[in-house]
Amino acid sequence: MENLTEKQRKIFDYLRNYKSEYGFPPTLREIGEEFGLKSTNGVNDHLLALEKKGYIKRSPDKSRAIEIFGEDEFNETFDSSPAGSIPILGAIAAGQPLLAAENIEGYLKIDKTIINADEAFALSVKGESMIEDHILDGDYVIIRRQTGAAPREIVAVLINDEVTLKRFYHHGDYIELRPSNPAMSPIKINRGDASVRILGKMIGLIRRV
Repeated sequence: MENLTEKQRKIFDYLRNYKSEYGFPPTLREIGEEFGLKSTNGVNDHLLALEKKGYIKRSPDKSRAIEIFGEDEFNETFDSSPAGSIPILGAIAAGQPLLAAENIEGYLKIDKTIINADEAFALSVKGESMIEDHILDGDYVIIRRQTGAAPREIVAVLINDEVTLKRFYHHGDYIELRPSNPAMSPIKINRGDASVRILGKMIGLIRRV
């Protein structure tokens, strides 16, 4: 299956959760009300995208005829319960930093033999600045919480209220956050800048296919 955009993923989550709670999928009007879409054409556009990517199948002559595929595979990785899972915290920018979201978007199951769930969190990658490290848009990176890093380690860094994923280097009086994409420039920050904080080191990656 192809990766979903953030809006498509939220709509898919809504469809899945609604069906789980009520036993049938929502109508176009209910989907529109949930996501502030005033036109059913707008809802149809999102559902068509989900259908083309293989996540759902619709019957054009029935208002609630939405068949949801991939639910078992989805539930193996994403869980509404924190037990044995790590939180997915907003989105991480692999490119230009995005405003860091403090809310938990969901949970990601991990192998307990890899790391204690209390010591890690996950972030969703947006952009292409880490493509030469095979970190792609739509991937989930697993971050071990720590406040320091060694040279060349890939880290999640909070800059003011924004989070970015880069390789870490230090040069005397400044640190460098370097992308693994030659088309993009590194971020250079004065050492000791209080607006910058290392959130943790990347220790794993999950890609939905």
